[in-house]
Amino acid sequence: CSCVLLLHILLVLLLLFGKGTNKGFISMATVSDAKLWMGELDPNMDEQYITQLWASAGYIVSARIIRDKGTDISQGYGFVDFQSLQHAQAAVASVSGRPIPGIPGKFFRLNWAHNSAMAAQTGASQQYPPDAVTTGEEFSVFVGDLSREVSDQLLYTTFVARYPSTKSAKVVVDTETGSTKGYGFVRFNNHDEGRRGIEEMQSVDVGGRSIRLNE
Repeated sequence: CSCVLLLHILLVLLLLFGKGTNKGFISMATVSDAKLWMGELDPNMDEQYITQLWASAGYIVSARIIRDKGTDISQGYGFVDFQSLQHAQAAVASVSGRPIPGIPGKFFRLNWAHNSAMAAQTGASQQYPPDAVTTGEEFSVFVGDLSREVSDQLLYTTFVARYPSTKSAKVVVDTETGSTKGYGFVRFNNHDEGRRGIEEMQSVDVGGRSIRLNE
């Protein structure tokens, strides 16, 4: 019976994609902690490819590739939203640094997309000023294309000079080498000011290189 076959297919899909939850298909988590940065992407890796890649690993995600506004060419990184914080944690633990199936020489390059309690587990807990306290209510902005000269303090002072509600800044570094990974985060107490910063600071020169910002 076609109905029985359809039911069987649905059960298989629930088993594959309902991993780690007893609710089957659920909406994407709205908390920023469930968002991962994914880097070193090939130009031909679009949102559909990334979504299918994670589906093959047992996760339902939504993906967004960051592209050049003028050429629409991928900038080599993007963001992946998971259904829950637990799924994002599992993804980092299970596939980060491992080869991407079917693409020789390519590996899963993952990091937490926002400063959070989870960032402390990836070596990204330091910030400037060091005594800034995270409440969970801040507006976090991703800042990419940072040069080697950009420090936590320089990133902070660049933004706080224009946006008084700037609370802290963090340049993410490799925990083994101490070298910058070329991106960081700036947190704002005022959400509207943070969104204005995304628009006004696009392509502004910081440390000799034009920066890119995304929410």
